[in-house]
Amino acid sequence: MGITLVLFILLVTAVRIFGDCLNSPVERAADSIGFDIVNTSRFPLFISLLSGIAPPSPSGNLAPGSSHHFELQIIFLEDTSADVGYQSIGASVSFTLRNRAFPTYRNPSITDINMSGPITTKSPSSKTLIIANA
Repeated sequence: MGITLVLFILLVTAVRIFGDCLNSPVERAADSIGFDIVNTSRFPLFISLLSGIAPPSPSGNLAPGSSHHFELQIIFLEDTSADVGYQSIGASVSFTLRNRAFPTYRNPSITDINMSGPITTKSPSSKTLIIANA
């Protein structure tokens, strides 16, 4: 047990020190987790906030009945997140796409959901958010 603990600590230390060498930009872009945002409301929504998303990012318009797909980068032993916001006349919604590094490598969630106007949100899975009429 003691040797295993020491080896684990050395591994974590090596990854923290040499992480940039182990995760080249090409590997980082390929290692991501996808999220889908679906607009079933009557409002055309336009992206008003977008940070932390791996390219390519969706276009600015989320028409009624359509969806956007976002890829969030996964970095070994690090939590990652991206903020997304949409606005329309009389309605807005913002949220955070997250991946927690612990207890496993992939722990996606959609958190910090804020909305205003006659819309509501539903999350049928940890990687999907539906924007609907209130």
